[in-house]
Order: sequence, then structure tokens, then C-alpha cells
Amino acid sequence: MSKVTEQTRTLEEELTYRTGFAEGARMALEHIPKYLDRGLPLVDVMDILQRWAERLDTWAQRAVVDGDGDSAPPKP
Repeated sequence: MSKVTEQTRTLEEELTYRTGFAEGARMALEHIPKYLDRGLPLVDVMDILQRWAERLDTWAQRAVVDGDGDSAPPKP
């Protein structure tokens, strides 16, 4: 998830990051049954969700840095 960086985040930035990540994580959990219902093996579903988590982390960091916290998180 969050990596330690040289920059420290303000409380508001940290809340924006965590809120966005939590919203995206909820969305991912909703997609797991859909992927499994399509007949994808669990290993492939986990790979899809891992790649999505990386995109979500990038989005959340950009939301903090650019102040674009109102944009929607990426979908899995």
C-alpha cells in the first residue's frame, strides 16, 4: 500500500489518500465474484486485482500531490 517517502503528508493529504484507497478497495471486492462467475481461475483474479491495486496506489498518490482528490478511483 502506502510507501514511506521523503516527503511527509499533511493530515488532509493522508485522509484523501486513505479514503480513495478504501473506496477503490470496496469496489475491487465487489468485482471478485463477477470475475469468478466468468470462470476465471482465482490466481488470475488475484493477478488482475494486484495490477489494479498498483493503479489505485498511483491514482491515490496523484490525488494527494495534484489535489485531484475528487476524481474517481480507477476501476478494476
